[in-house]
Amino acid sequence: MKVIYTTLLVLTLSLGGFAWSQQMDHNTVPGDSVVVNADDQTTAYTNLQLTDEQYKKLARGIFNVINGMSEKFFVSDSVGLSFYIFRYLSEIGEYEIVYKDMITLIDGFLKLAEYKLDDDVWSIVHQIRKLKFGKKNGKFWVKIFAKDKKNGIRYNIDSDMGGNKVKYLTISNGAEATFADIKTTDEKKNMIKFVKKKVRFLLMGLSSINQVHEGIARNIQFHLSQENPVIPIKAEFSGMKVRVVTKSIFKTIDFKLRKAYSIPGLKDGDSPLPSVVLLLKEKLMPLKISIDQ
Repeated sequence: MKVIYTTLLVLTLSLGGFAWSQQMDHNTVPGDSVVVNADDQTTAYTNLQLTDEQYKKLARGIFNVINGMSEKFFVSDSVGLSFYIFRYLSEIGEYEIVYKDMITLIDGFLKLAEYKLDDDVWSIVHQIRKLKFGKKNGKFWVKIFAKDKKNGIRYNIDSDMGGNKVKYLTISNGAEATFADIKTTDEKKNMIKFVKKKVRFLLMGLSSINQVHEGIARNIQFHLSQENPVIPIKAEFSGMKVRVVTKSIFKTIDFKLRKAYSIPGLKDGDSPLPSVVLLLKEKLMPLKISIDQ
């Protein structure tokens, strides 16, 4: 874990420092904006006056999420980790990272960690043109731009769930995700309500993927009452869809990814639980699922 912590710290410092150097390379005065029209240039739009301690805080936040990950629900925890990485990178400032610089940063990260990414992950990375990060009204956000502006980014899933088949995820060019920390009593109440409230519709054949692991609702209130190193976050999405081939009369449905909560470290006693719950919706047909695989 110490190696991972050091690696994340270096990555976070590199991102902040890289964006800052890009700003200064354009002969700007701190606080001035940068105007760049070319899509192949990484830019920083804000004065990145973060201290070393603030950068360390970002790295510690990511480290704490990793420290709470489980083998049993590795996929769920990995999705949650990606939410937190985006959230913490958005805290650095408003800037863009383009494909060539993403590859440089990822390669550096992998060498430091002596780790290899799956081909599935690279298949997504290679479809990204650039990422833009920022913060507004207390929310952290990332905007995703695809190389294929018309069709966006596609990630094949091909997973069977109770006779239904989840085919693929699509991310449109310009899709956005926002992330907000869950801190106040009302925010915690809304999250508990979201997890516990069942969504229902009349279609046959979809109930098998309309579910949340029962242990989450049973343990979430206790989890929130304890001191935890990681604050849960709420994510909201636009421009992302999941195609599902169903046993219903509608056959194929494109569910829009609307909302998610990530609750790292959630357990039932000593047993880990899935840490991410998603809400997908198409018109009057909602799906609320935890990522259990």
